[in-house]
Amino acid sequence: MKLRLLFYLLPCVGCTLFATQQENILPTKKKSSHLEQKKISPSVDQLSQLTTKKSASMKRSHRMVRVLLEEHSTAQPTELIFSSKNGFLIESPLHSGITASISKNELKIRVIHGRISLECPDGIFRNVKQNELVIFNPYKRTQFNGKSYEGKIFLKIDEKTNTLMVINNVELETYIYSVLRSESIPYWPLEMHKIQAIASRSYCYYLINAQRPRSGLYDLKNSNFNQLYNGHHQFKHLRQAVEETEGLILTYKGSPALTMFDVSCGGIIPGHMRHQDASKPYLSRTQQCTYCKRNMSCYIWKEDLQEKTFLSYLQSYAPLAKQLKDIGTLKDVKTLDKDKSGVVHKIQLIGSKKNVTIPCKALKASIKGKIKSLALSIKKERDRIVITGRGHGHHQGLCQCGARDLIARGWDYKKILQFYFPHTRFARLT
Repeated sequence: MKLRLLFYLLPCVGCTLFATQQENILPTKKKSSHLEQKKISPSVDQLSQLTTKKSASMKRSHRMVRVLLEEHSTAQPTELIFSSKNGFLIESPLHSGITASISKNELKIRVIHGRISLECPDGIFRNVKQNELVIFNPYKRTQFNGKSYEGKIFLKIDEKTNTLMVINNVELETYIYSVLRSESIPYWPLEMHKIQAIASRSYCYYLINAQRPRSGLYDLKNSNFNQLYNGHHQFKHLRQAVEETEGLILTYKGSPALTMFDVSCGGIIPGHMRHQDASKPYLSRTQQCTYCKRNMSCYIWKEDLQEKTFLSYLQSYAPLAKQLKDIGTLKDVKTLDKDKSGVVHKIQLIGSKKNVTIPCKALKASIKGKIKSLALSIKKERDRIVITGRGHGHHQGLCQCGARDLIARGWDYKKILQFYFPHTRFARLT
């Protein structure tokens, strides 16, 4: 039988190739089910019954999500190191079966001159065909950059962007379990974790639904831009929230809802913000949330920066560098173009040589981690710039601090999600 080789060169001792009939050494693979959007729950009460009703014969549906862990320019040499106590299985994405086994506990991958190469047990790096590779351990997790990941890790060079992408292909519920550790507070009550599980799952499936028709290589990124995902963790009690809400998402008109969330809305009414998306009325809540006020450290924030430090932040931000060149001494700073909700859209810098108006979003991007929202005020006091604001995030969707307070008031996850995402309905993925 013809062997399906991964490498241009034959592997050395310790790197075992498998033919098709030898693939039964692995656990039987389960076919991934297609995600459906049409299983809309007729009512929250009926959905609740489905949530608590368990059947011994019920099999868990495996839904996969592709998470971009890292990306690297191929203009510079890159070395990636993976580790596993049980060795590695390697697969070519072009084929459905296992193509190689490496018994080493550490696997090195290099990218030089736009080519992916793999270190074989003899210490020689050999190029990989098609510039793409899948590595995994079916028995244990794979460690990468100090984190432990389940599922498969896909390496591919995108020739359009000359970028090496590291993508984790992982089961959806496992992904949600991991996200709860990063996007929620572990010691919060179970009901809060159930809220976050549904919001994160809905958000994830919205992106899956949006990306895959365009044949994207991944569904979402491991970042604050999407959701933080740091692999396996030890908070086992979070598993209960995932299991009790398994497959539950929020939908609008039969499609997954973009269930955005932030730490604290600061009492800002999303429906009063500018540039509303008419196709997503569930992000335009008109009822004010003041429940996050209980956590004042997130509800109201303040930054006090030395004038030179403030200007240095802005001038070091590439999109503003040219515009702020030769502005001179900063004489004053003002907010401009504040909408009905209190969100500021523009900032004016008054310099000794010229005045410059910049987007408020650029201010937030240039002073990373210090500007927590765009609902702010700013003023110059002698040689200092004082910025105060409300909320922590983008003010749309789920307000985590507000939801936490509503749980203390006796609300359950269904009522809370319907408050923050009006016009949505619950559905279950099948």
